[in-house]
Amino acid sequence: MSMRIFAAAATAAALLAGTSASAAVVGYSPNADFSDSPFTIDIGQGVSYTFSNAGPGGFFGTDLPAVSTTGSATVASLGPPFNSEPQPTTYFTDDSRAPFIDGDLLALFEGYDEPATIDAPVDSFIALRFDLADGTRYGFARLAGTTLFDFAYESDVDTGIQAGADPEVAFDVPEPGMIGLLGLGVVGIAAARRRRRTA
Repeated sequence: MSMRIFAAAATAAALLAGTSASAAVVGYSPNADFSDSPFTIDIGQGVSYTFSNAGPGGFFGTDLPAVSTTGSATVASLGPPFNSEPQPTTYFTDDSRAPFIDGDLLALFEGYDEPATIDAPVDSFIALRFDLADGTRYGFARLAGTTLFDFAYESDVDTGIQAGADPEVAFDVPEPGMIGLLGLGVVGIAAARRRRRTA
């Protein structure tokens, strides 16, 4: 009996020594309406994106979104000759024209301390890039007017992402250590039940 418990504990320890694993796309579908108050997505390590209402300006006077960033958070933007100052640019959401976002995307990635207006009165993507301690991540946000529908980024360092990658299928893969702890708990319960039966 003690040999079985030892074997189970050794297996659990081996699993605990495993590394963390996760799926490639980290995604959120907040469907957040930020017409009355800003909505912030905090990535961690001082990196965040805040979406707010820039006021009327879209088609038929609809409210336009704005974005501000902290830390290394940036947004794909176009400057001269298209705009006098860099401004966030938008991309189509249909599959044939949605961009692949990586270091080769034809745009400047700019950070905005103050809210920068996004010309997105209709369903559009904006491209994102930010740095964490282990490297650069690329992502996108899908929004229309003052509603943020999706926010997703590639968890693998320096790897691009297709705008529109479905955040609904993104999930964290359980770490091997968690599986080991679960197994160790099951072994402990089984051992306790066996002791009660023999007593």
